[in-house]
Amino acid sequence: MPSAYFVTAALIPGMVKHGSGSIINISSMSGKIGMPGGAAYGATKAALSSMTQSWAAELADAGIRVNAVAPGPVYTAVQDPSVTAAIGDSTALKRAAQPEEIADSIAFLASDRASYITGAILSVDGGRTAI
Repeated sequence: MPSAYFVTAALIPGMVKHGSGSIINISSMSGKIGMPGGAAYGATKAALSSMTQSWAAELADAGIRVNAVAPGPVYTAVQDPSVTAAIGDSTALKRAAQPEEIADSIAFLASDRASYITGAILSVDGGRTAI
C-alpha cells in the first residue's frame, strides 16, 4: 500500500496543474470480505479502498476522479489455475475472471464514460461479495 500512496502523491501535482485526471487503484474482494489466511492482505486492500475514497473527496475540486477496482478470483500466471478455479466456484457466477475482464473495468473507469464516477470501489468479483 505504501507504493500506491507514493505513486499517487507524485502524480497529483501534474493532474492538478492539468485540471483533470483519473486514478484507479487495484483493491480486492479480500478488502471487503474476510478470507481464511488473508488478514494482512485484506487489511491492506481495505486501507487502499479507504484511501481511494478519501482522495476522491479531496481531489474532486481539482477535476481528479479516484476510484478502485476490487477483483475477485482471476486467472493469472501467479496462481495455480486449479486454485483459482476453486475460488471461482465460490462466486455467484461460479467461475473466475479472465484478466481481460478486469482490464475492461479499469478501462471503463479511466474513460470519459465514467466522468461522473469518483470514490467508487467497483467489485468485479463474479458476485462473490454479494453472497
